[in-house]
Amino acid sequence: MWSLKISSTNASSTGLYGQIAIGVLLVEDLAATIALVFLATAKDGGGVDQLYGLIGKGLLLGGTLTFIGWFVMDKLAKFFAANQEFLFTFALAWAFSVAAVFDVSGFSLEVGALFAGVSLASLPYAQEISTRLKPLRDFFLVLFFISLGSTMTLGGMSEALVPALLLSAIALFVKPFSVSTGMGLLGFTKQTGFKTAAHLSQVSEFSIIVIALAVSEGMASGRMLNALTLTALITIDASSYLMKYNDELFRYFARWLSMFERRNAYADHGKSPDYKLFLFGYKKGGHEFVNTFRDMKKNTL
Repeated sequence: MWSLKISSTNASSTGLYGQIAIGVLLVEDLAATIALVFLATAKDGGGVDQLYGLIGKGLLLGGTLTFIGWFVMDKLAKFFAANQEFLFTFALAWAFSVAAVFDVSGFSLEVGALFAGVSLASLPYAQEISTRLKPLRDFFLVLFFISLGSTMTLGGMSEALVPALLLSAIALFVKPFSVSTGMGLLGFTKQTGFKTAAHLSQVSEFSIIVIALAVSEGMASGRMLNALTLTALITIDASSYLMKYNDELFRYFARWLSMFERRNAYADHGKSPDYKLFLFGYKKGGHEFVNTFRDMKKNTL
């Protein structure tokens, strides 16, 4: 979440490395969602049968959301989009309703909120909804970090300091090294690999949610939550500067990063085909032009 916030602020999400980092973060959120499903099963004290039942509920709810998204959501969004305040209220009501339904069904509110966000993101008015929700998102983002700090005590910080420093070292050094290595093996340039690693050098806030739920159910200790919270605060603070000054850092370390680049690496920008049409901008109405050009079978960039 914090990486997405920084990326959207400095517009790095439009670059190749930003898109790859966002894709990895989405996969991490998916893995965290699966972990939350297992936690929900353990919370109810069920075994394999309980897990299968929860998976069945998830598929049913997911299918229902897909059906509503295909045949109902577009019409509802078009109706409410006539007024920006109505669109804002509709987005909030939809998010809270879906989260509540998932919570009643045995999942957590976080899983429901994730599915609600995915369904809203598929709407043609997603950009307008995101713009209207941005102040509210930033407000709750501040509350999230305040809640992280409020859980820390001097005693808990002293116990969690050594594990947090070790975990932070893994996130800030070992993880970027592995990301750069993987990007190099996939054929990307050292610059793309370095900047992607810089955007992935923090601990996901979703992991804190998973550990917090595990602690509340007695499946993890409070020391683990304190260590992970302190790790998140350290890595988020450090990665913010890594993402802000990634160009300067890359120029300084470029000579030592050649080991991560293959000879036939994919460049961030290469030779394009013979495009006859060029479209600048996509999110705010540009997708309609893209669909039209595709129907016309025009080669468009």
